[in-house]
Amino acid sequence: MKHTRMLIRPLVTAATAITVSVLLLCGSADALVYMPVADDIIKSCGESVDDKRCIFVLNDPINSMKEGRIYFDFRSCIPSGITYSQLRTVIVDYLISYPEKGKISYQVVIGAAISEAYPCPPNPHYKLVLRDLDNTILERQNFTADTDNAAISSAARACDNVPKCATSELYQRGDLLSSLGGGPAMMAMFKEARTYKIVLRDSSNAALQTVEYEDLNPGIIVMMGRLCYRLAQCEKAEVYQKDILVFSKSRSEMATYMPYDETQVIPP
Repeated sequence: MKHTRMLIRPLVTAATAITVSVLLLCGSADALVYMPVADDIIKSCGESVDDKRCIFVLNDPINSMKEGRIYFDFRSCIPSGITYSQLRTVIVDYLISYPEKGKISYQVVIGAAISEAYPCPPNPHYKLVLRDLDNTILERQNFTADTDNAAISSAARACDNVPKCATSELYQRGDLLSSLGGGPAMMAMFKEARTYKIVLRDSSNAALQTVEYEDLNPGIIVMMGRLCYRLAQCEKAEVYQKDILVFSKSRSEMATYMPYDETQVIPP
């Protein structure tokens, strides 16, 4: 997938319980290992697809696919009578049939296995819903696309052209396939949330300088110190957000966060 948007709702449960950084029970009852690759599915499900470890590993990704949502570029149309146990068996059997895929991402294998077993019939018709930060619908559009990925790219571009758009939702046959965050309104909100105003003051509390700063890297206190130590008269720095005082630090307090060579007064 070439777009840079965030898949929000379709992956939220799967990403919460099964990510590269999540520790999973595997092997002996008291052993903890990472599960970054598909081979680790076999470690959890090899004895039984109904083992609690296997259920923990696979049920959340299965939930996303049972709801018809796009999971790591894959989608399936699972008949209503198919059980979780059957779907876990599909995944394990797929790995046994394709052992060479054991070293790739477990998400890709889960998606590939289920979508191969229960493919969706071709359907070029999609519906797009654009929402603002309050989740109010801004626009609805029906359109066609050759693939799900092409439809997602169109949804992302449509949101980019609407200043109030925060998220774009993609539907097919009434089912939510994906929800993409990162629209102009959402990005503006993120920028506002990390934008601060730094006010430098002298010993009489008079303002010497005001600077806007996005708290990325270095941290806000380090930046306060760097600005303050450039002015011999600076005795304090205050940080405001939306004109509300967040905190203030004295010159000596800021020095504790900075290397010694940065606490020397820099000539203007």
